[in-house]
Amino acid sequence: MKIPNFLLFLLAFLKNPKRVGSIFPSSAFLARKIVQSVYWNDVRAIAELGAGTGAITRIMEANLPSSAVVLLFERDRRMRKALKKEYPHFKLASNASSLVITSSPARRHVGLISVLTSYEATTG
Repeated sequence: MKIPNFLLFLLAFLKNPKRVGSIFPSSAFLARKIVQSVYWNDVRAIAELGAGTGAITRIMEANLPSSAVVLLFERDRRMRKALKKEYPHFKLASNASSLVITSSPARRHVGLISVLTSYEATTG
């Protein structure tokens, strides 16, 4: 049974409010604002830190060139599982530290990343 996104997000918040930081996922309006300045045709690789329920991921998928590599990072197991199901063609990991670990499969894409997005980075 698929858990609705708002409930998935709320459960993650209740489990760890300091890590999640909000009781609701980003709205479609906010997601568009966060990535509005991205030159999509120039993107070779993009990393999203804290992909959550995929609000920003949906905007990225709709705009990215088909050849772009997408790295999604989400620490909450339930949200990560839902993302993997919805975006099986994107690379998914629980921790962004895999970008700097030499043996990590995600590491080989670091030099290609043209966009790094995170809701937390836009609110601080």
